[in-house]
Amino acid sequence: MLLYGPVQHDSRVRKEAATLVEAGFEVVIGALPERREAEERMLDGARVIPVHPMVAGALFPDSTSPFLSVAEEGRGSKLQRRVAWLWRYGRTLRAWSDEALRILPRADIWHGHDLFGLWAAARLRARHGGRLVYDSHELFLELGTAARLPTIARRVLFVLERRLARGADAVITVNDSIAAELARRYGLSPTVVMNCSEIPTIHGHHPLRRAFGLGQRPVVLFHGALQEGRGLAQLVGAIPLLTGAAAVVLLGDGPLHELYRQVASTATYAEKLYVHPAVDREVLPEWVADADVGVVPFQAVDYNHYLATPNRLFDYLAAGVPVVVSDFPELRRIVDETDAGLTCDPAKPASIAAAINRLLDEPESQREQRHERARAGARDRYNWPAQGMKLLETYRSISALDGPWGR
Repeated sequence: MLLYGPVQHDSRVRKEAATLVEAGFEVVIGALPERREAEERMLDGARVIPVHPMVAGALFPDSTSPFLSVAEEGRGSKLQRRVAWLWRYGRTLRAWSDEALRILPRADIWHGHDLFGLWAAARLRARHGGRLVYDSHELFLELGTAARLPTIARRVLFVLERRLARGADAVITVNDSIAAELARRYGLSPTVVMNCSEIPTIHGHHPLRRAFGLGQRPVVLFHGALQEGRGLAQLVGAIPLLTGAAAVVLLGDGPLHELYRQVASTATYAEKLYVHPAVDREVLPEWVADADVGVVPFQAVDYNHYLATPNRLFDYLAAGVPVVVSDFPELRRIVDETDAGLTCDPAKPASIAAAINRLLDEPESQREQRHERARAGARDRYNWPAQGMKLLETYRSISALDGPWGR
């Protein structure tokens, strides 16, 4: 597997690797390390080899891109900053790919995550042979810096992705809407392997409620990266409109964590808004299960957000937590199918608050039915074991190897 990013917090890569290991594959992950001194290690049964770009002044994926509004200030003109950034970023990416080509062992299947992982995987396949899988976590050209590049640069990336994806032996992606868009753009036939959660065992330790002394108060939870585009401002704006003694908890790290920690200390939001750092995924289900409502108020800041099926949605369902989600195609489809929650207009705090209030104000018997429908949706379809079988079927279809997974 090739990943141009750290693997530690990439739940999709880790779940796929663990599934393949359990099925009898030897899995090696070549990933961008989180630290310069990172060493080879085992993770989820897979061998993780840190691939260091051997280049001076390396520029790694983060929020410092001058194509993003938060990073427009600096020396020189906007054009100069952007050209310099692109040159350094491209140079780092090439050095990373070259190093992967140098140090990674031969493989029978090369699994590239997103476009840059695919590019490195395709180079390795060209040198060593084998099969190629493209794992598109999102619409790459509609994400972050790529969505804001000049037309000619976006066209180059479009042609590159089309050529490499069409040359893959299999393409997988995260939901039906993105699969349809990849088919429209590139003439592909992707297999949908949704990034669902494992079905957890909940012990009822109530760590979230104990962390803030919330007792039996209704809890509304947002968990995940605290960053722009996730609807945090709109959710916080909805707090004064919530009825009763509802507490809103933001559980996660990210660039906006400190801002909302300070907001929670103000007189307006004291004892109404609570902010906690992210917890390990191994214990996350126990924290999520403490919520009465889980919120996914994604904003339509780009096409990826509009078509997204965030991990947190499946975390809520797996823990039996009813949800309030943005009225976007994939989120609406899943909520309508499971009847595990409600949709809202995520741009309007009043709409978010109305949906939350409606769920919290339901009679206890109806609330329990919502909880059970959430659990049933996760148990029957939206769980990783079911999705992992699709991954194995894809591998089986492209591989001539014998192994316990193919028996």
